[in-house]
Parts: sequence; structure tokens; C-alpha cells
Amino acid sequence: MTPARYSRRMRALTILLALLAVTAAFGQEPPGFEPEPFSETIFVVRYTLNIRVVDSFGNAIEDLKPEDFTVTVGKKPAHVEGADWTASGLRAIERQNELRPDDERETPAETPVELSEPRSIILFIQTDFARNSMRILGQMKFNFVADKIIDLFGPEDRVAVLSHDSHLKFRRDFTRDRKSLRKAVRESLFIDYPPLPPAATDGPSILPLFDRTEMKRAAHAEAALLLIAKALHELEGPKVIILAGWGVGELQGRAGVQLKPEWQDAVEILRRDDVPVISLNHGIGGELSFGLAATSAATGGLYAGLQNFDTQAVTRVKGALAGHYALTLRIDDLLKPGRYPLNIRVNRRGLEVQAPAFVVHGQ
Repeated sequence: MTPARYSRRMRALTILLALLAVTAAFGQEPPGFEPEPFSETIFVVRYTLNIRVVDSFGNAIEDLKPEDFTVTVGKKPAHVEGADWTASGLRAIERQNELRPDDERETPAETPVELSEPRSIILFIQTDFARNSMRILGQMKFNFVADKIIDLFGPEDRVAVLSHDSHLKFRRDFTRDRKSLRKAVRESLFIDYPPLPPAATDGPSILPLFDRTEMKRAAHAEAALLLIAKALHELEGPKVIILAGWGVGELQGRAGVQLKPEWQDAVEILRRDDVPVISLNHGIGGELSFGLAATSAATGGLYAGLQNFDTQAVTRVKGALAGHYALTLRIDDLLKPGRYPLNIRVNRRGLEVQAPAFVVHGQ
């Protein structure tokens, strides 16, 4: 072995030993040093949404627990962490009376009863501008059904009435006056130009939230619904829309019923604000009932026809107005921003869930 070759090997060995020594020195932990524990990132997504559950007759089901629900968001299973029932309107009063001891149930009616939060309810009624006889007959039938529906509202619920034919018309601002509401429903049959009603004096008014010019430009139901959704968005508290009509959308030959772009904007606002649309089809043989049903499905509301079974329809409206579950969902996975189909089933036979058709994450 030549001296030069030996010298290069020695230098390499010396450098290697020096590096090992430095590494060992850095590897020594100073006094009091505690290594960081191993951690793992877990993605959790939570949603809280309002839903209603009814039986085959439309009666509200109030005794469900989280374990009674099976939920998927998209294709991902969701764990139900909470299912809290809240009664509303007349049902809230009934529950208060049911919770009283037997010897206190004869309390006089004038004794104050604790109520749930009052609701802002919109009665939105379609009138056919072309005066189609079948549609007018259907609306006249609804006028009688409306008397029963108005009786379902709680004493503190505030109700406004709007109608639509060639444009959106304001019939009543929020009121608790049931006689005035019935009169406004009757007047919705007219093809007239009603003046603006007096503004509400017993609470927030929805009147200033509508632009008269935009109301005149709302030539179809989807545009009118969007104006109502935007106005309700400005109000606090629980809200409901009862849409009585013969149809939403336009029939486009083989393409079927087409909904205008305003419809998507309207139902998105209503879904985000937890405003269910209770759609009552008072048309007779109308193909446009698809639009009514789609509006209710998208917002977690109820669709019912008045053609032959108006008594059953009133029962279903009563069940939808009785209250709701606040459902708390948890998904132990990362969801990308987007829209996901919502599927909620109850582990009991014969029950129907009224819930939004989808949830939106990260938008």
C-alpha cells in the first residue's frame, strides 16, 4: 500500500469519526428536556339542522332519540350526536298543559302559559292571471281550507299574506289578527292592484324589506319566491313559508318542467336559513306540481295536494307546524367544499322525514 493511498484512507476515517462524534453530541438531551408526544390529525365535520318527522297520517313524532336515526352525507356515514325536539305554536301550549300536575290542569285560560319562540309565517298564494277555470276553482277550495290552517297557528305567531299573478302583491303585513288574515286570503282571488297594507305595529315589519319596483318585475313564481326569501333573511327567529298554488316552473315539451334560475337562488337562501316551505297544491290536474314538490324537498318542508283529501292535508300541515328536531351530526372525515346529498332514515316503520335534500360544506 502506497503512502499516498494510506493517507487518503486515514483522512476519510478521521472525518467519519468526527461526524459521528458531532452527531452523538447533538443527540444528547439537555437536562429537563421532554420530547414532544406523537400527535395525529383527526378531521371532524359537524352540522346542526332542523328536521321534522311524521307518521303516515302526518302527525308529528316527538319521542325519537339520536340512536333512532341513520344518516349519510354524500356517501359518508354521520354520527347523530343530538336529536332535540322543540314544540312550536299550539303544540307548545299543549305540551305545557301536559306537563302540569293533574290538579293544575283546570287553570283558567287567562293564566299566562310559557310559549316557544314566536314564528314569522308567510302565506304566499298563487292566483292564475289567465283565469283558468280549474285553477280558480282550486284556489277557491283552498280559501276554505285556509280557515282551518289559520287556526293551526300559535297565538304569538305573526303571519303576513302575499299573492302572485302577473307580479307579487302585498296583502297583509305581519299580524296576529286572524279575521284580517282570512279577509286577505279571500282577496287574493282578485286580479287587482292593492295598495300597500299598514305596517305591523306589534313587532318587526316585513313591509320595508320589499322593493315595489322589484315586486312588479316578478313576473313568475320563482322570482316572487326569491324576493320573499331575501326579505325573510333579514328577520331573526324561526320562519315558515306556506305556498298555496298550482305550480312552479314552465313546461318545456319533452324536457319536462324547467325551473328558472331564481328558484335555485331562493331555495339556497331558505335552506341556509332553515326556512321550510309547506307547499299546498290547489291546482287540479296541473303538471307544474313538480315545482311545488321540488321546492318543499329542497328546503325540508312538506308537499300535499288539496284535490281530494283536504282534511288529510290539513292534518299534515298541523304535523309540520307542531315543531322540529335540532339534529346534530358529526362526520369523522375530511369533506371537500361542495354540495352533498343528505339521507336521513328513522329506524321505525311508516315514518317520514322532512329534511333538506342536501347540505353544503365549505362554501
